[in-house]
Amino acid sequence: MLLFILTLPNYFTVPLGFLSFSFRLESIPLYFSCMLLFVSFYISLYTLSYGKAFQDKPHFFLFLSVFMLSMFFTIFSNDVISFLFFWELMSLSSFLLVISEEKEEVLKAGFLYLFMTHLGTAFIILAFFLLYAKTSSFNFDSFKGMADALTLFLALTGFFVKAGIVPFHVWLPHAHPIAPSNVSALMSGVMLNVAIYGMFKFLFDFSSQPYAFISLLLIILGNLSLFYGALYAFIDKDIKRFLAYSSIENMGAITIGMGVAYFALQKQLQPIYSLAVSFVLLHLLNHSLLKSSLFMGAGIVVKMTHEYSMNKLGGLYKVSPGLFLLILVASLYMSALPPSNMFLSELLLYKALFLSLQVKGDMISHAFVLLIAVLALSGIFIGATFVKFLGLVFLGKSRGTKAADKPNPLELLSISIPVVFSILVGTYPYFLFRLFPYNYPLYLKDLSYTPISFSLILFLTLLIAFYFLRTKNIRVYETWMCGLDEENPSAQATVLSQTYSIRRLFSMFYSSLSEVSFDEDVKKYFRRSVLYKEELKDVFEDRVYKPLVYSVIEASNYVRKFLQTGNINLYISYIFLTLALCFLFYILFIAVRP
Repeated sequence: MLLFILTLPNYFTVPLGFLSFSFRLESIPLYFSCMLLFVSFYISLYTLSYGKAFQDKPHFFLFLSVFMLSMFFTIFSNDVISFLFFWELMSLSSFLLVISEEKEEVLKAGFLYLFMTHLGTAFIILAFFLLYAKTSSFNFDSFKGMADALTLFLALTGFFVKAGIVPFHVWLPHAHPIAPSNVSALMSGVMLNVAIYGMFKFLFDFSSQPYAFISLLLIILGNLSLFYGALYAFIDKDIKRFLAYSSIENMGAITIGMGVAYFALQKQLQPIYSLAVSFVLLHLLNHSLLKSSLFMGAGIVVKMTHEYSMNKLGGLYKVSPGLFLLILVASLYMSALPPSNMFLSELLLYKALFLSLQVKGDMISHAFVLLIAVLALSGIFIGATFVKFLGLVFLGKSRGTKAADKPNPLELLSISIPVVFSILVGTYPYFLFRLFPYNYPLYLKDLSYTPISFSLILFLTLLIAFYFLRTKNIRVYETWMCGLDEENPSAQATVLSQTYSIRRLFSMFYSSLSEVSFDEDVKKYFRRSVLYKEELKDVFEDRVYKPLVYSVIEASNYVRKFLQTGNINLYISYIFLTLALCFLFYILFIAVRP
């Protein structure tokens, strides 16, 4: 597929009757398409085994193919019509994949995703309309250097919705957990990248000049998404929803990187710009590899146990040591521990931020001090999140959920491909640094980072520590567990017990509902069992979106009384009024001007 793409001309048009789709092969679209093709390849291998559950739904595989192809053509589109056509095709096919199980809660989450993605599309259409009003053309080549601050704001708002940037993220924690795991891997690993590509296109191709307001907007919302996603990933107990929140955290970091690059472009600071853009490109690749592998691993766990809650899992290391090893490496690398590929990309961002602190006479540069602190705090949360994930799901004893079967070797192979490639990127990233200047006019100074030497030092340190700390005389003691039997799985840690102190400290950032149930047939001080249940709610969803939805519904019911009167003459007048408005719109904005 990639060889076929490279044989195509740089620019070509496909006529389709009264329409024509134009495509342009450039360096940045090629980079994004290579990520798409590689991730789609190993997810397709994974689907060969995982997708057996959907053999009675052949349309599922059709929608999956359409989803992959639509993302591919969206990236290479070079005019408004083709971009919006494939963008909409991507949205609809992903929606149909999300609701493939057709349950009530699945349909609710699916329609929430459909509404939010079309809300974002509406903003993108408005941005394209403003560009068309300036250029009288739908071709992207005519849009270069024509987007003002309002156009950029509208376009970025639309892409924020698709990328799951806070506060437009509410669809993502609902859609990813209920979607099939191969679809979740594609949505998080590739589809979010398409939204970032759209932001990249408007910021660095269409923007008429760098606006301080836009860079500040990117940095603020990226910072909010970074902290918010990391916090909710830490406190969530759902094995797939916490990965969705982790995606929000990573999209926030990428948005910060784009804001820093846009700020550097405004100040004409080439070293900072190069570091920030390199971070964005490298972090997109790293997130695609690791997050897709983790979603595939979570899908295997769900298929084995039919359970999503970490509080009911445990001991899966004994069932599948191979799966545990792959998820362990992916989790360590996702936590940005050296010498991982995530550590390298975040090193680029930290260097860009520290260099930005040296810019004098600009208020935005002063905010980078707080940004560095939040970035470090979010990194701590993410590290603790994956410790929680590994400990509760794979280590300890089973909490009652039995694994029905073991992973298929093809599924393990599919997960091992991105994990091995992540190890390669983290250990020997120099080939990517040579690729970046070719793909984009970047200039990277020496990072003073030698991951191979670091890996050898780390390995030798662990080997020496193991040699001196090991002991031949192992003393075994009976563990006291508050009067409970050692074999009792209820005595093990849970998500609530591990995250209690953090939840108390940051309780203003989420809503919670607690419930305590007692046995009614036993006296007050001699309860045989106590059931404690706590449900955590997204603060934006609970305090912003739900009241807004209720207000819109009430307003709609009020307006409907006047619009839907049952009078046929009134309905005909609506038709004529709509036609008149369309004709007026055509005369003012679309008709050819002399």
